Amino acid sequence: MLLGWETAEEEKEKEVEEKK
Repeated sequence: MLLGWETAEEEKEKEVEEKK
């Protein structure tokens, strides 16, 4: 659970950086 959540959070952060 934690691993999956952490992965999703990192993926979201990467998307934000790309959008920026």
